[in-house]
Amino acid sequence: MWRLTLLLLLSSAVNAQVIHYDRMIWINSIAVSYDGATTGMWERNCPGCREVGPAKLVLGPKPATGSMIGFGAAEVISASAIKNRKIRRIVQWGLIGAHVYCGTRNIVRYH
Repeated sequence: MWRLTLLLLLSSAVNAQVIHYDRMIWINSIAVSYDGATTGMWERNCPGCREVGPAKLVLGPKPATGSMIGFGAAEVISASAIKNRKIRRIVQWGLIGAHVYCGTRNIVRYH
């Protein structure tokens, strides 16, 4: 359900011409979804575990799925709204790398 919500938010922002539409939006969305899904899996299977790092400052120690969807969509849209193409690419690749790292770390910590 939350994947559909993220998809609808992105498509409505693209239709409103707020963001620059390109493949990076979808790659960034997949990375955010991967991190969100693994965080949810990790927290369900480890009740005493808490979120750490910069995500804790924004989402809290035990983020809910709704807040992860909202912040993930806002992150993808705001990164895609950067006017300068070079800076936009650097920011998008940095966010993709961070989410893939954190999602993989969630899987490694779970197993």
